[in-house]
Amino acid sequence: MPIEEFQLNTVTYGLTTSPFLAMQVLQQLSEDEALNFPLAASIVPRDFFVDDLVSGASSPDLAKRLVKELISLLKAGGFQLHKWSSNLPEVLEGITLDERQLCVNFDPEGETCQNTLNNVAHVSTKRGILSEIAKIYDPLGYISPVHFWRRWSDEYLTTLQARPKWRTAQPNLIVCDLVVLKGEKSGPQNWPIARVHAVHPGGDGNVRVVTIRTNHGFFRRPVLKVVKLPTDA
Repeated sequence: MPIEEFQLNTVTYGLTTSPFLAMQVLQQLSEDEALNFPLAASIVPRDFFVDDLVSGASSPDLAKRLVKELISLLKAGGFQLHKWSSNLPEVLEGITLDERQLCVNFDPEGETCQNTLNNVAHVSTKRGILSEIAKIYDPLGYISPVHFWRRWSDEYLTTLQARPKWRTAQPNLIVCDLVVLKGEKSGPQNWPIARVHAVHPGGDGNVRVVTIRTNHGFFRRPVLKVVKLPTDA
């Protein structure tokens, strides 16, 4: 059977080479179309980061020209620019609403961001309002103060575990203390009993490692792996 060779004709995301290809294809396209679109060809290698472009111009007329050249240059490579946004509305006069920024509209005069809500059902409860807010595309987290703390307390706080050693001081182990040696492959009922033979305090005076004596010899273990048995009557 002859060897068949398959070649990707598009920039496929998720591959190991995808980040390189996403950048290289734009640089190569700007070199190929430099004569036809000189302004855009100088902007693409400098102001693109993967598939996002942030650029500007010294005048509205130059900005309009840049927009037209960018659209034409990228179109020559099979790419369509969308999610346009500008702090000067007249620059985007030739851009349709569908090609502008997705769901989030920026008002340069009032310096505010607005969201468009579609097919909102009549809601009269707090739960219903929070449900509608959760559906809004909010990449920058403008509305997160409304529902963030509720979700944080419900979804995150419940996963935390209390660590008493961070709140209260624990006494150090001393020589001759009776301890149980924790085992990862056996249940607590099978953990061996041992005696502390020596302690190894750190520079702060806290004992974090001890040498224990068992029926099988001497072993050095961290204090997290041993449990002190109460010996007080």
